[in-house]
Amino acid sequence: MRLNRTLFFLALLLSTSLSAQKIGYANMSLILSYMPEANSADRELGKIEQKLSAQIQAKQQFYQIKLEEYNAFASDPKNQSNLKPLQDEIINLEAEIKNDVSDAQNQLAADRERLMAPILKKLETEIKALSAAEGYDYILNSTDSGGASIVLYGPPEHELTRKILQRLGIEIPRFE
Repeated sequence: MRLNRTLFFLALLLSTSLSAQKIGYANMSLILSYMPEANSADRELGKIEQKLSAQIQAKQQFYQIKLEEYNAFASDPKNQSNLKPLQDEIINLEAEIKNDVSDAQNQLAADRERLMAPILKKLETEIKALSAAEGYDYILNSTDSGGASIVLYGPPEHELTRKILQRLGIEIPRFE
């Protein structure tokens, strides 16, 4: 009996403390899409990606030429003994291309982090300021990185996307 009473009071206390929490939510992807700084970063990342891609494509084209050269050379039975150096060159090119692709992905990730860090810091600062000003205990991102909803329902008055955009000084687009 005493255990039931204790459990009842613990449940009551827990539900009271949870209901006292003020939780808001916002669509961070949408906010970032309207931030001029994020759009500039995306454009810069696009240029970096194009440059890296062009370098890799040039090496892939050279590889393709060497492969065709090898195939032409290998079709002549008199050249069979001389194929080894060309094979080695092709194998080395394959390894270089794989390494270049990996390096490019790492560089792009580092550049993305470098460019986005101050933007995300600015966004975080405004979210914290809004939270403090309006008494929110939690502000959740309403979508995941793929755009799928995380918050399936929330009171409309706790949807903070517009307020965050206002705090960032961004003209508020019409959206629902």
